[in-house]
Amino acid sequence: MQDIEQQATEMEKPSSDVAIRMKELAQQYVKPQQSFTIQNTAKILACSVPTIYRLIRDKKLKTFRVGADQRVLAGEISRIQLGEEVTI
Repeated sequence: MQDIEQQATEMEKPSSDVAIRMKELAQQYVKPQQSFTIQNTAKILACSVPTIYRLIRDKKLKTFRVGADQRVLAGEISRIQLGEEVTI
């Protein structure tokens, strides 16, 4: 009986990797409506500006224009950070 209780307790605790990832995501949280320049997007994703333009060209990263500037929504950045459909 004690083994079952111990297993149940262990199942309730998130693994350390999951807990660390959740903390990182919470620290990086931004409002989905917030937008970033191409340069800022490259800094956030820790890659080069040409890589961002390649992702845009390959239609793996959606952008919109504000005048002459291209912007990336925070939701798109989060999608890439979570590893959905894109390899940088």
